[in-house]
Amino acid sequence: MDGAVRDETGSLSVLIIALFLIVLIFSLNLINITDAFVAKRELVNVGEVALSQAAHTLSLDRYYAGDRTADDSAGDGQVYRVPIDCDAASLIFSHAISTAQLRGSTITISSWQCENDEITVGLTSSISSAVRLPLNMNSSREEIAVSMSATSILGGTR
Repeated sequence: MDGAVRDETGSLSVLIIALFLIVLIFSLNLINITDAFVAKRELVNVGEVALSQAAHTLSLDRYYAGDRTADDSAGDGQVYRVPIDCDAASLIFSHAISTAQLRGSTITISSWQCENDEITVGLTSSISSAVRLPLNMNSSREEIAVSMSATSILGGTR
């Protein structure tokens, strides 16, 4: 019986080393997840600046003709959306995004929709992983995608 006990000496250190490696891999993955979340927030910030500029393009013909879309979100019927010139908004947004970068990577417009005086866009970009794990346990690039929408409000009680 004493011989069997002596053969198991050091088995606890193997378990501790394995547990340490598992915790280390999970920690490094957590760093990558956090970095991707921060990159997504950065992409939203870039998109909001460009979208804000695009949402302020005024369709003068529709504005002076009184052609406005009611915004029912207030419930009082006195709030209207500013008529957006969708063609000009598209050009302004495309130009703003083409000059911006996310951590040195280009940003692409994955979707664009302008209707009822509301602009809805989708943006994508890819970033390098913050931490590269050995044995290709993670990808070298992370794809970041966001969608957002904006409109301008005129009048009302807001």
